[in-house]
Amino acid sequence: MSKLWRWIILHPGWMIGISLLLFTVLAMGIAKVYLDNDILHWFSPQSKIGNLNYHVNEIFENSNPLIIMLELPSPVLLKENLVHIRELSLLGKQEEGISSVYSITEIEDIQGSEDEMIISRLFPDDILSMPSYDTTTNIILSRESFRSLLSKDGYATAIILAIEPSVRADIVSRRVKKLVNDYLANHCPDWKIYHGGTPNMLNSISQMVIKDLSFLVPLVSVVVLVVLLVSFRSLKGTFLPLSTVLIATGSAMGIMGYLGMPLTTFGVAIPVVLIAVGNAYGIHVVNEYYEKVRILPPSEALYEALRRTFLPVLMSAITTFGGFLSIAFANEMLAAKNFGIISAFGVLLSLIFTFLWLPAWICIFPKGKANLGNLNHENEEGIFSSVAELVFRYRIPVLGIFIVIGIVALYFLFKVEIKVDYLAYFDKKAEVSQITAKINHTFDGSFELKLYAQSDATDPVTLRALQIIEETIRFKAGGNTRPNSLVNIIASLNNGMVQFPAIPESQAEVENLFFFIEGNEMVKAIVNEEKDQLLISFLLPSIESRDRYRLIDEATQLLSSYASVNIVPASKTKETLLSLSAMMLYNRLVRAGHPLPLEDINEALVPSLAYTNVETYEEQLQFLSRAMNILEQRFQISSFLSKYDIFYALSPLLWKEVPIPGNEIQLFKKHGVTGLTKLFTDVEKSILRNQLVSLGLIVLIVVILNTITFHSLLEGLLSLLPIIFTILVNFAIMGAFRIPMDFITVTIAAIAVGAGIDYTIHFLSRYLHEIRQGKNYEEAFYDTFRTTGKGIIFNSLSVGLGFAVLMFSSIVPLRSFGLLMAVTMLVSASSALTLLPVSLLLLRKALKLDHYCDIQNTH
Repeated sequence: MSKLWRWIILHPGWMIGISLLLFTVLAMGIAKVYLDNDILHWFSPQSKIGNLNYHVNEIFENSNPLIIMLELPSPVLLKENLVHIRELSLLGKQEEGISSVYSITEIEDIQGSEDEMIISRLFPDDILSMPSYDTTTNIILSRESFRSLLSKDGYATAIILAIEPSVRADIVSRRVKKLVNDYLANHCPDWKIYHGGTPNMLNSISQMVIKDLSFLVPLVSVVVLVVLLVSFRSLKGTFLPLSTVLIATGSAMGIMGYLGMPLTTFGVAIPVVLIAVGNAYGIHVVNEYYEKVRILPPSEALYEALRRTFLPVLMSAITTFGGFLSIAFANEMLAAKNFGIISAFGVLLSLIFTFLWLPAWICIFPKGKANLGNLNHENEEGIFSSVAELVFRYRIPVLGIFIVIGIVALYFLFKVEIKVDYLAYFDKKAEVSQITAKINHTFDGSFELKLYAQSDATDPVTLRALQIIEETIRFKAGGNTRPNSLVNIIASLNNGMVQFPAIPESQAEVENLFFFIEGNEMVKAIVNEEKDQLLISFLLPSIESRDRYRLIDEATQLLSSYASVNIVPASKTKETLLSLSAMMLYNRLVRAGHPLPLEDINEALVPSLAYTNVETYEEQLQFLSRAMNILEQRFQISSFLSKYDIFYALSPLLWKEVPIPGNEIQLFKKHGVTGLTKLFTDVEKSILRNQLVSLGLIVLIVVILNTITFHSLLEGLLSLLPIIFTILVNFAIMGAFRIPMDFITVTIAAIAVGAGIDYTIHFLSRYLHEIRQGKNYEEAFYDTFRTTGKGIIFNSLSVGLGFAVLMFSSIVPLRSFGLLMAVTMLVSASSALTLLPVSLLLLRKALKLDHYCDIQNTH
C-alpha cells in the first residue's frame, strides 16, 4: 500500500479527475429515481407476505379503494344534492384506472316476484323527475347496507372508488382529487370534502418525502459543516470531509436510479444517513493529518496519515457496510432491502472517495489548523487529557455507572412495542389524520381486511359457511362494520324471489340467481368469472395492534376451521343457529346505534324454536314474521332495524342443514386473510425476526473482522461491549418513551452496530499501536484519548447531529429514527472512550494476560 499512497500524493490531478468522472457517471442516475410509498409494492409478488395480496388484487381487479366523504349543508337525499353526487360518480367512472364506483346514487335494488325480477339503480338517470322518490329514500334510510354511504344524520355521504391493481393508485387518486375539487368549486362551493383512503395517504406521504428531501439534505449539510468548522477550524478541514461524502451520496442515489429502485420513506433517510455516517472516514484522516503535520513536512504527514488510518477506516467501512447489508439480507420488505443496499453502496463510495478525492485536495492545500478564539491545538489536548485522567482515576465508579444504567435499561427493554400503521407517519393534527378520523367516525373505516376462499360459489353450503365466518368476524370487530360479500348479494336476490332475504336451499336456485348479476362490476370485486374464488371485504378503522392481531387470528382460525366441514341436520344444532341469529341481530343493532345485550337477544329468540314445521316459502315467511313479532314485543326492534335486516338476521333459523367444522367435505381448496390490515400485521410480526437476523449477522461480522484485525479474540469480543450497551440504551429509550418499533426504527440496531463500532475500532487500533510502541496501558490510554479520542468526539458530534436533523422531518417515524440514532452515536462514542478501556484494563488485570496490565497506579 505504501507505493499506492506515494502515487496518490504525487498525482492529485489524476485523483480529482477520476473522482469527478465517477461521480458524474453515477449521479446521472438520479434522474431515474421515482416515488412509490405503497406498502404492498415493498414486497415482491413471490414473497410470503405479498403473494396472496397480489393474487387477490389481480383476480378481483381492485386494490385499496379511494374514499371521498362529502359533508353537505342540507340533507344528502334532497334531489338537487343527488344530482351532483350522480355527476361526481360518473366523473369517477370515466377516469382511467377506476374499475368501479359505489355511491348513494349508483346503488342497485332488487324488486321481484315469483314471475320476474328487476335489478336497477334506486335512482334513475333523471333524478329530478323520478316518481317514487319518497319510497326510494325510505328504503335507503331503513336498510343497514346503505349506511356505508349515508351518515346517521343524513348530512354526509361517501363515494367509494375501486382502483385497478395494474395502475399506480397514488397517481390515479391525484387525478380524481383534482377532478372532484374542480367540480365542487364550480357547482357546490359550500360542500366540505374529505379525500380519504389509502391512495390519498400515499399521496400525502409522497409530498412529505419531497418536502423532506428538499429541506433535510441541505440542513444536514449545514449542520455537518458547522461541526467540522468548529472541530478543525479550517476551510480545508471543513469542506474536504463534507465534499467527499456529498459526492459519495450523490453517486449512491444515482445507483438507486440505475437499479430502478423507488424512493420511499426509507429513501428519505438515505442521503441524511450517508452524509452523517460517511463523513467519519474523512474526519479521521484529516484529524490524523493535522496531528502529523505538526512535526512532519505536509507530504510526509499525509503519507503517514493515510498509512496509519487506512486499516481502521477500512475496517470501520466494512462493518458499516455489513450493518447496512444485514438489513438488506434480513428483510423480505423491498423498501428495507433497497435502503440497506443503497446505503451500503454509499458507504463503499465514501471509502473510495476518502482515499482518492480527499488526499488530492490536501496535497493542493496543505495548510493546517487555525485558532478559534482561545481554543487551539494545545488547549484541545489539555482538555482531552484532563478527561482521560478523570476516567482513569475513577474507573471503578465509571464501570458502576454503566452497570446501573444497563440494569435500568433492561427493565424498559421489555416495554418496547411493535406497531406498523400508515397513520403513524402523520401527526395527529395533520390533515390526513383528521380526515381519516372523520371517515372512521362517520362511516366504517379506511383500511381493508379481506377474507379469501377458493370454493364453489354456487354451493349453498359454501355460502352458509361464509355467512357464519363474516358475521363472527363482524361481531369480533365490534359489530359496526358491514362486510361486502357474495352472501349479502345472493340473499338480496333471493328476497326478490321469495320475499325474504336468505341463502337458497339448493345449488340450482343459487345458479339461477347468478344469471341476474353476470357482468356486474360490484360482483366482480367479490367473485371471479369461474365462480370458484370468493372474497369477503371489510373496511376497518385504524385499530391497536393487539386488537388487530386478535381479529386476524380469529379470521384465520375460522377459515381453517371451515376449510373442511361436516353437514348436520339443523334439528341437532338449534342452539348454534339461535346464537348465530342473535349475533347477526346484535351486529345490526350496533350499527344502527342501539345495541342490546347479546344474552337478552338470544333469550328472546328461544320461543321461536317451537315453530319447526316450515317447509314452504309461505311457512318460512310466517315463521320469520312470528319471530320478528316476538322481538318487537320485547324490544320494539322495528324502531331501529328494517324488516329486511331483521329477516336476514333470522334467516339461519330456516336452515335445514348446517356446516360445522369437520373432515367429511373439503369446502375451501385454498384460503387466507389479506388486505392492508393483514399486511400491517404481517410486517409487524416480521419486524422482530428481521431485527434478530440482522443483529446476528452484523455482530458475527464484527467479531470475526475485529478478531482478525486485532489478532485477539478477547479484543474482538470486547469490541462489542460499547455496542451492546448502546443498543440496550436505544431500546430502553424506546420502551420508556413509548416509541414504537416500526419498519424504520427497526433498522437502528443494525446501523448502530455497523456505524457505532467505528469508534471502538479506531480507539482499539490506536491503543494497540501505542502499546506496540512500548507504552504501558495508562500511557497508551492517555495518548489514545487525547488524539484518536478527539477524532471520535468530533465524528460522533458530526454524525449524531447529522442524524438529529431527521427530527425536523414531516414523517413521524423518521423523527424517532433521527432522535434515536443521534443518541446512539453519542452513547456509542462515549462508551468506546470509557466503558471499553476500563473494562479492558480490569479484565486483563483479573486474567493477568500480559505485561501491560501491571500499571503503576499513581493516583
